[in-house]
Amino acid sequence: MSLQFPTALAHLPWLPCLPHQASGLTATASGLKAPIAHTTLESLARPLHSTAASLLVRPNASPAIATTTQYLRSGGASTSSAPSSSQTMKPPQPFNGDFSKVVTPLPYAHDGLAKKGMSKEQVTLHYEKHHKGYATKLTQLVAQDPKLKGLSLEELLMTQPLGPVFNSAAQIWNHNFYWHCLSPHGGGAPTGPLLEQIKAQWGSFEKFKEEFSAAATGHFGSGWAWLVKTPQRRLAIVTTKDAEIPSLRGLHPILVCDVWEHAYYVDFRNDRAAFIKCFWDLVHWDFANFNFILG
Repeated sequence: MSLQFPTALAHLPWLPCLPHQASGLTATASGLKAPIAHTTLESLARPLHSTAASLLVRPNASPAIATTTQYLRSGGASTSSAPSSSQTMKPPQPFNGDFSKVVTPLPYAHDGLAKKGMSKEQVTLHYEKHHKGYATKLTQLVAQDPKLKGLSLEELLMTQPLGPVFNSAAQIWNHNFYWHCLSPHGGGAPTGPLLEQIKAQWGSFEKFKEEFSAAATGHFGSGWAWLVKTPQRRLAIVTTKDAEIPSLRGLHPILVCDVWEHAYYVDFRNDRAAFIKCFWDLVHWDFANFNFILG
């Protein structure tokens, strides 16, 4: 199948599946040997205790991860075959500390989703105030701690405990990913390999959509609703509290819906269910399929 990817993907920081000291993930995972209904993800996630830093894109990085990062930062363009372990890559330069530079540009205009139900005002406030606000906060926090000088967004996520620095960094990453999950031409149902896997596990796209909507609507407080691929290469519906990222527990993100109230308070006030209904009209299934194939 032929998938089209936005050129803005070149600006999307990509985080490999990594273990981390994270908690508060819940999931449903139809089709697993023992279906799980909103419980902890210890049975799905990788062990927490391994060296995350070794997975950074450095001269000794995993060839697969290095190729993945190159692929995404090239805007989804074809890359050469994976480098052999004997090949080296230039070490990344120390980050300059301005995290506004890692906020991905919107892949559409601020009013680009309006015809699908998400107004220009909603997108503008969400992106310009909240998303960019996390970058401003993170820049300030890192400037106050000499130990963090020069660390990139991904390095902060892989090394910092839950707290203000991690939360701000994670919210930048989550929002970068979220905006690409939406499209002015989105909606409908997925096609190709992702649809086949959904049908294999849930029986139908409608059943999957029902379960995802229930998880997103029922999530208590602020957070995110994700479709992920597990280490067992199965799909699972995951909700995370606050700023957490499934990647940091070894779960590969496919699709996400932001269920923080700031994602929908302009258009839907506190009616999260109405927002979730609108979300399905915006889903960028080509992007989700890309993530599924890549994972």
